[in-house]
Amino acid sequence: MRTLLVLLLFSGLSTAVATADEKPGISDALEAYDGGRIAESADILKQLVALGDSEAATMLAGFYETGQLGQVNLARAAALYHRAALAGNRHAQAKYADYLSAGRGGLTRDLAQSLCWFKKAARAGHNWARDRLAEERRKDRGRTPPAPVCR
Repeated sequence: MRTLLVLLLFSGLSTAVATADEKPGISDALEAYDGGRIAESADILKQLVALGDSEAATMLAGFYETGQLGQVNLARAAALYHRAALAGNRHAQAKYADYLSAGRGGLTRDLAQSLCWFKKAARAGHNWARDRLAEERRKDRGRTPPAPVCR
């Protein structure tokens, strides 16, 4: 009985220690955002981006794109979308393609690269990217092929 009590106490302590050592995640950033704590949410996202989290990079890019951290910063948003796109985030791929298509965020307009990223996102199941790919091809009348490698 005493051994069982000791095991239960230690298991509770190890759980408490593990919980205290856990790093914040996307759910924590969303909870802060939903609670109106935008700066806290952004701080969590920045930590996650530093760890290579493409979902966090995409979310943080949206903050910069919409000015939720003060002023709109499309160059920072473009850089974060690009980082997440390279990591395989289909939403970021679609957004980065859109930036390239319009020459937004300090990027040079590059239709071949834009088509490449739209195609990549569409193949990953992103419906808006599929529709934009078709729209861009219609506007261009198919003259510009997608770049062979998205960069």
